[in-house]
Amino acid sequence: MRKYLALTLGTALLLSPLSASASPAYDTSARVPFSSGTSQTLSYTCASGAVLFAASEVGVSSDVLTGITYNSVTMNFVGKIESAGGVWSYMYFVSGVCDGSAHNIVASISGGAQQIVISAISYTGASTVTPTGGNTAAQAFAAASTWAQSLTPSVTGGLAVAYVRDDDGRTITAGANTTVRQDGGGSGDHLIDSGTVTVTNGTPFTLNISGFSGGVSPTTASIMAIINPPAAASSIPPQLLGRAYMF
Repeated sequence: MRKYLALTLGTALLLSPLSASASPAYDTSARVPFSSGTSQTLSYTCASGAVLFAASEVGVSSDVLTGITYNSVTMNFVGKIESAGGVWSYMYFVSGVCDGSAHNIVASISGGAQQIVISAISYTGASTVTPTGGNTAAQAFAAASTWAQSLTPSVTGGLAVAYVRDDDGRTITAGANTTVRQDGGGSGDHLIDSGTVTVTNGTPFTLNISGFSGGVSPTTASIMAIINPPAAASSIPPQLLGRAYMF
């Protein structure tokens, strides 16, 4: 007796292994220094299809940032933290907006004018899903000559990114598994990531600053997130899905 097997999408995914996903790759980064106002603007060009992280500091001990946009699209909130020195740091994320052309990143605050800085970084080949839950963390550190932050990701193959505030405003030296992308030096804002070093699901991953210029021990505050890899794809060719096969 001949038997037929209907190979549906769900069946195919159960019977076939998923093809491996590539890891995200660094695209570019930029920074605009502190200036006073109720908003700050950074013209930024990211590769078409890239995902974008934007970080900002506001030099006031009040949580006044109302949001960040890119090309007039509202970015998604990732995290925020206040340093011991009374400076608030923020991180936001957006996908589906980068098109290879220059557009404005705009950080806006409520109330009167304050000092505002923006740093931005983008990645190609990354998931379009905003990092949440265990893939984000914020921390405030007491004075120390080095800095480190860890989190335990729920994905494998992603990269780590962090925005670090140091209240002494020093140039930094990267530690293990860490690449400095934007260093605000005397402004105290630093944007770092894991370079080409990827994370593993369930294994704590740490970014490090091995020292601050002048040998000082500043208080710090930071926001860390995982740049998620793209979802794995089925190795079953789409033209085979949903067909019946005879055995």
